[in-house]
Amino acid sequence: MQVFLVTATASDRPVVRQLLRRLDISTVEDLPADRLRVDGLTETLQPCDAVVAVPFGAGMSSLARVIGAAFRLGKPVIVFIPDGADPGRLPFSLRGGPTVGLGGEPDDVAKRVLEAIEQVQLVAGKQARGARSGLSAGPLTDEDLMPAVLAAAGVVAADVTRLAGRTESPAFVAPYDAWSFPDNVVDRYGTLRFTVDDLAHALFVTGRAPGDRMRYGAASIWEWLHRASLVPAYVRRHHTGRLVRSRLAMELDRSELVAFSYALGQAMTALFCRNALSVTHLMHVDRYASHYGMSFGNTRERADLFGPASAGWVVAEAKGRSRAMESTLRTKLRQQKRSIASIGGDRPWLALGCVAAFPKDDVGMRIHAVDPVEDGPEPVEIPAGLDDYMLAYYAPFVLAIDAGEPVVRNDRTIAARFASMGVTVCMWSDIYMRVHQAAAGGVDRLYQDVQLMLDEGLSQPLALLADGTTVETAWRAVVSASDWEV
Repeated sequence: MQVFLVTATASDRPVVRQLLRRLDISTVEDLPADRLRVDGLTETLQPCDAVVAVPFGAGMSSLARVIGAAFRLGKPVIVFIPDGADPGRLPFSLRGGPTVGLGGEPDDVAKRVLEAIEQVQLVAGKQARGARSGLSAGPLTDEDLMPAVLAAAGVVAADVTRLAGRTESPAFVAPYDAWSFPDNVVDRYGTLRFTVDDLAHALFVTGRAPGDRMRYGAASIWEWLHRASLVPAYVRRHHTGRLVRSRLAMELDRSELVAFSYALGQAMTALFCRNALSVTHLMHVDRYASHYGMSFGNTRERADLFGPASAGWVVAEAKGRSRAMESTLRTKLRQQKRSIASIGGDRPWLALGCVAAFPKDDVGMRIHAVDPVEDGPEPVEIPAGLDDYMLAYYAPFVLAIDAGEPVVRNDRTIAARFASMGVTVCMWSDIYMRVHQAAAGGVDRLYQDVQLMLDEGLSQPLALLADGTTVETAWRAVVSASDWEV
């Protein structure tokens, strides 16, 4: 029998290795950094019968990547508990699985190891037969990465406390006005504050393609990188903090400018929903629909984005304007009918329209938001469950981390870098591993599990947003350049 040995505590590695050799089990270990990519891990883990992990210590980034790949391949994961270690400190995704203590007689430990491998192989086999992920059998490559998976929802936590320690460029500010909302939901007038990293994150989660790897292959990554590249190319920060456009943006032809305005409108809608309405998980309706084979009939008059909040589901139609919002649009938004009647059988709590515009008589971008009341003539229903939503929401993050250049960190996050773009995608390692479990068929209770992970993760001194992820950029200098519109 051959196992892959991965430990986060170097001092326990020799002990575990000697024990496994005592059992006539060969080990594979000590991967160089370039083998932490998904193709390298796949090649290494494919011939192994199981993965043996000692998940204690600081080196959680590499360990999470290996365990995530093991879940994706359906390999059993056996956890060794060092003497004196607290099982309650196990990563959430490993709790409840087979564990073996390092103490005791070798023959007794050997018996427990073999029983644990047999037990988890049986469970893995059942999950593979019932899996909804659609992954094909055999070695996986970058082109076979996991399909859209995951979703996380309903966490109402102030991002302000999470961002206090971030070393960022000065925040952008964008004034907003909000119309027709229920009482005590959002201030009539206010200001959004966000960083360039927040804007990159918002572009990441509001795209259509990322995560649906089974349909689009590597194009899903390139689609997101294209959206992200809009920021350093076309976005600048005025010395007042307002978001303005670069001179290059103002030289775009009409169709290019419309596309940029729409993408920016989607991102700003996500930031408005997160900062003003505490919607921490928002994604594009089309991304969810394409993964689960949903159809909306002939209508295109429907919301772009949706996500859960503590009071219920929120749906949002995003619009972008390269100039001021036309006078008729505000009236149209007030009269706009709700295009989504229900989500998972529940009526949306809010169904807003949000416009990012650039008034000529103002400096920089302004946000306008309206919450219509009545349903439209043909509202659609989305049969979304929170577990499935979670699966779809986190897919782009897991996909990007598996496809990018691994970044080794000494905390409980996992990250990957896209150096040519100056972008690093990062997430809480427990969520990363739990998503891989969901991709292998364990989607049940995903929402509850992620909520518990976030409760634990957000108490750590990590610079993550309230969904347990972040997108870090190296764009501070370029967005502060003075080549903005005149």
